[in-house]
Formats: sequence, structure tokens, C-alpha cells
Amino acid sequence: MVLLDANFLLYVLLPQVPSSNPADQQSVERLLSRLAKKRERILIPTPVLGEVLVHSGNARAQHVQILKKAARFRIAPFDEVAAIQAAEALEKDLKDGFTIKSGAKSERAVIKVDRQIVQIAKIEQVRFIYSNDEGVAKLGERAGISVIDFDTISLHLDPLP
Repeated sequence: MVLLDANFLLYVLLPQVPSSNPADQQSVERLLSRLAKKRERILIPTPVLGEVLVHSGNARAQHVQILKKAARFRIAPFDEVAAIQAAEALEKDLKDGFTIKSGAKSERAVIKVDRQIVQIAKIEQVRFIYSNDEGVAKLGERAGISVIDFDTISLHLDPLP
């Protein structure tokens, strides 16, 4: 199972979003095709879904239904187990002196969401997180999960054997 972060899921549900880069869109399409051929399940954490649905407008319910109906997608909640593990991970990081640089107080909420995403990934035992978010990358690495961004995705899109 793999996990898509918001910056990847946006290309899946809302390819017309103005900030979309055509090269990144093509990479995501190739990735989805490769994952489909391998019958790989795709996990969408609820914090990611919430970030993307902000851009969905009146199509929010429709986008959720698309993900629910597609057998390869699975929406995963940030539940009690994830909350406990996220708190334990944060406590350990604070004791170890591990931090993610945050220039503004408002970024603290983003860091908390990044931790939620990574804890859901850990619980669900995902192999890869596809994310362009530096915070997710640092936390994923710390949790032992490979994080692939738009700059390195081409290395993971080799033709299938």
C-alpha cells in the first residue's frame, strides 16, 4: 500500500487547479497507471482529504464518492490509535531534540497535520508516501517510510518488468 499526500491527490481529483504543473500532472498519471498495473492500494488519510476538499467547492461530496467507489483507494481516519502514537512520537522527538523548522506560528498546525499523516502511514504499514512536503518527508524518514516527491518520482516510474 502507498499513501498520497495532498499535493499528489490534488492532481488526481482536481487536475485543473491553476498551480498544477503539466510535468507533475504527467508524472502523477504515470504513477497511477503503474500502481493500477501492480494492483497497489492507495491510502488517503482524512487530514489529506480535508486539505484537498478545500479546493473542491460544490464537488466535495462527489470527490469523496469517487475515492470511496474506486477499489484501489482507501480513506483512512486519524483515530484514537493514531492520536496516541502521534503524541508518543512527538514526545520522543522533543526529548531527542528533533524539530521541523517553523518560521511562523501558523505553520505549527501544518506540522501537526504532517505528523498525523505519517502516523496513519505507519499504522497502515504503507511502503511509500508520495509527498512534496518537506515536513512529511522528514517525519516519514524518521518513521522509516520512504517519501517520494515530484523531483524523484521519475526514478520510481521505471517500466514494469
